[in-house]
Amino acid sequence: MWVLRQASNIGYFFLFHVFEYRKEVVYKNLRNSFPEKTDAEIDTIARRFYMVFADTMFETIKALTITHKQLKKKCSVKNYSLVVESLNKGRNALLVCGHYGNWEWAGGSMAVHAGLPLKAAYKPLSNKYFNRLAVRSRTRLKIMLIPKRQLLKHLTDTPHEQTLLVLIADQSPNPKDHYWTKFMNQDTAVVTGMERIARQYDYDVFYATIHHVSRGKYEITFKLLTNDANSLPPQQLTAMFMSELEADIRKDPGPYLWSHRRWKLKKPA
Repeated sequence: MWVLRQASNIGYFFLFHVFEYRKEVVYKNLRNSFPEKTDAEIDTIARRFYMVFADTMFETIKALTITHKQLKKKCSVKNYSLVVESLNKGRNALLVCGHYGNWEWAGGSMAVHAGLPLKAAYKPLSNKYFNRLAVRSRTRLKIMLIPKRQLLKHLTDTPHEQTLLVLIADQSPNPKDHYWTKFMNQDTAVVTGMERIARQYDYDVFYATIHHVSRGKYEITFKLLTNDANSLPPQQLTAMFMSELEADIRKDPGPYLWSHRRWKLKKPA
């Protein structure tokens, strides 16, 4: 970990100062999200983002060798009993989170704490070598990976199998299939899959916050969003998730993935 931390410091220098990785996107996203902040405040958040981003890159490498015991220590779970209570009632549980903190370690930590396989949708990488590494690091942490396009079929084919499913639900959506909501002061297109799964397969839905405690240390807390998604008006569950994520970002904006082209879709006039 000490060696990776030093490598991360060097990585930060190259990402921010040398390659200026997606710097234009990062600063644009920050200025649009925090119009009330000064240029100096925006620069402070951006620098912290690049540091956290570099740490996440090298911590993801560490996922190839980290033990379950080490992971539980580095990425602890505060109130998993909420999820256990749901599972003990025979319910299916959906854990939703955003690109906030180290979502790779968080998924692994949730999986090693779980009493049954943790399923997760993933999009196979075009580079076969890196795809193998990604699959290896996640599956060794007890995550059952399901290709994104096969997820609905898998859930339909296993109706009697109790399921604990984790989804990152703040990706840029399909241009032809999305909702619109307000998020970080902007009209934002959001994915429909999370809400569709919760309604169609009757999941208890929990929001997972990945708190960035310090460098290399995280804490996950859960909050029940609903145990009856079909009782909510359309799109409300998605809006609830985005509201929780925004609250976390406003509290501590550095750990969010600001380099993501999150707002590339523009709402029609």
